Amino acid sequence: MNPRTEFMISLVAALLLMTACTGSVDPELSSTPDPLLMDFYDRTIWEFENLRNRVSDLAANAADTPVDELEPIIQEMIALKEEIKGYEFPLPAAQTHSTLYNYAFYTEQCYFSKYAEFLMASSSQGTMRKPEDDPCDQVQVYRETLNQYLQDLKELEADS
Repeated sequence: MNPRTEFMISLVAALLLMTACTGSVDPELSSTPDPLLMDFYDRTIWEFENLRNRVSDLAANAADTPVDELEPIIQEMIALKEEIKGYEFPLPAAQTHSTLYNYAFYTEQCYFSKYAEFLMASSSQGTMRKPEDDPCDQVQVYRETLNQYLQDLKELEADS
């Protein structure tokens, strides 16, 4: 076979392969936006929502877990809280970022206090003194505030 024929066969095969792969995915079926195509503000809102959902998922998982098995979930919460703390964000999102961090912090503290209470009770050292402000009460406050701030950011982005 001469080089020109080999080249043409390779080109046709490559074109067939590319058109087969390109036509196989319908972009309308995917509800996940492409973060690479977003501007900085849209991506920040998207990331904040994902982080909020991860905190909520961990909280739901912790709520369904026996108290004596909470330690690995608490460790995940601590790691996620640190990830949120180090997240870079645009200045208009500072209040939302702070609220997201507090939501993660109080969620972790809520389940940590339950786990610590269990450890104290099982170690025969008595019971732990209850804090004046229960961190579990703060979780709902920060979740609602975070949702409002995310909505405000979306409206701010839509207006610009």
